[in-house]
Amino acid sequence: MFTRADLRDVVPHDNDPVVISVVTAGRKVHRVLVDQGSSTDVMFWSTFNKLQLSPDLLRPYTGCLYGFARDQVEVRGYLELRTTFTDGTASRTESIRYLVVNANSAYNILLGRPALNRLRVVASTRHMKMKLLDLSGRVIVIKSDQEEARKCYENSLKTKRGVVMVLERPPVSDMPMEVEPLEEATPVESTPVEASLAEGTPREDARLEKTYGEASPMEEVSEEASPREADEATPIREDRRGESRAKSVRDRRPQPVDNVVERQIGGKMFKLGRLLSQEEQDEVAAVISRHLDAFAWSASDMPGIDPDFLCHHVIIDPKVRPVRQRRRKFNEERRLVVQEETKKLLSAGHIREIQYPEWLANVVLVKKSNGKWRMCVNFTDLNKACPKDSYPLPSIDALVDSASGCKMLNFLDAFSGYNQIKMHPRDESKTAFMTETCSYCYKVMPFGLKNAGATYQRLMDRVIAPMLGKNV
Repeated sequence: MFTRADLRDVVPHDNDPVVISVVTAGRKVHRVLVDQGSSTDVMFWSTFNKLQLSPDLLRPYTGCLYGFARDQVEVRGYLELRTTFTDGTASRTESIRYLVVNANSAYNILLGRPALNRLRVVASTRHMKMKLLDLSGRVIVIKSDQEEARKCYENSLKTKRGVVMVLERPPVSDMPMEVEPLEEATPVESTPVEASLAEGTPREDARLEKTYGEASPMEEVSEEASPREADEATPIREDRRGESRAKSVRDRRPQPVDNVVERQIGGKMFKLGRLLSQEEQDEVAAVISRHLDAFAWSASDMPGIDPDFLCHHVIIDPKVRPVRQRRRKFNEERRLVVQEETKKLLSAGHIREIQYPEWLANVVLVKKSNGKWRMCVNFTDLNKACPKDSYPLPSIDALVDSASGCKMLNFLDAFSGYNQIKMHPRDESKTAFMTETCSYCYKVMPFGLKNAGATYQRLMDRVIAPMLGKNV
């Protein structure tokens, strides 16, 4: 039975799993997930190797795992290991049969219903504890490691989830594998797996097994969630089928719920959430009124970023020869769109006329979901000549998840954020593009450049550095 006293040392949470540590094979194994939805007890192959167990201990198993992408996750076999559960004052040791699965995970072991029922464990995610009796009848209280649990969850946001099923097949011989001796069993970075186990498991009643794989927080993730590299525009053929397809997409897109109230602040119209109380609306309006100069309604309202603080550089491999693309012709409708968009860029001071550019690109018109045209520049050749800027980029899901528990959540949408960053003067000519009348180059960082996302993230990290971890 759990009481209020069991909540004293629990950090408030919404969905933290119960993650504990056990002792098995003479090692203390961390990141053991108590999974009451699992029909079998699972040990991952990476954990098996790091425990320095001999493959001869495995009993044969004839199943394997298949994903929707036809990738195979192999079940190596199963074995029984004496496992000790302790809270520091009392302990209990039982022999647990583990299914050894060749699938990587953020967890080392999954304790499923077979072990939990055999030990008569009572687990509570609210109290972040599991209780069981030792052989003398004394209650063992094992606390969940909330910090480890959250690390595992955060790492799961960096990877994709798949679904695999166990299918019967003839047994295969074990492939030779090199075992690297490690002092402590820790998980490795991996592709997550959601497994559905059928026949052939150590337990006859095993029917469903869910394993959520995540990248291990013990290893540095080599590939961060990167932004979309500059979308290299390609020409699009306009026809009736394309227009009908775009209209169909617009009709199916979810529309925002009219849950806002318009309010005039400082002579400008703002939209506030209708769910806010009148007092909260007044407080938000007061903050907006004090910082009204931070909002932009047109390009002329943007002072831009001081180039001495940060500007965008275009680094090109010196071995690559400059490319001048062959001029593309447009029909009358598109020609007028290009002319209109060019005037807007000129009036905003984002581009200037250029002569004798070494790099020259075409403009490409792409129809947006609302039926209007978007003018892009085909920087394909320029991007190929630029090395990748591997600046670390955050995961949006992780950022949003870190804000859980806050009373109020606010999203900042920068007005043409890329265009507020100036191009380095010597790199402006590399962004040249041609129109019907003359050629222009960008004075500000345009969309479509290969490393534009890294530069923008570098700017935001510098601007909000004093606020990170506090209110950002």
